[in-house]
Amino acid sequence: MHEVFIQRALPLIRHDYHAFESYLGELTECMPLPLKVLRPRDDPVVSAAQCRDWLSYSTCDRAHMHETTAHGHFFLTERAGRDELVELLLELLAESL
Repeated sequence: MHEVFIQRALPLIRHDYHAFESYLGELTECMPLPLKVLRPRDDPVVSAAQCRDWLSYSTCDRAHMHETTAHGHFFLTERAGRDELVELLLELLAESL
């Protein structure tokens, strides 16, 4: 079940990376969505402060940053990183029911 979910989720996550890397605009309007920003604790590329900046794009008080136990900037290439993402998403779905 996890593999099917991952096969469907990874293209969306790749699009998120593309959007992040190609973003040029200014913040003009925030979204009323509970953003979840994921960052490995040992990310050598993006600091915790930079990740927290993404939270300014949400007006929702449930938006937060989640630091993963997976390693490296591309933590989703590791099974542990993908498993942690799946667990987090399942928790979020359970909260919304």
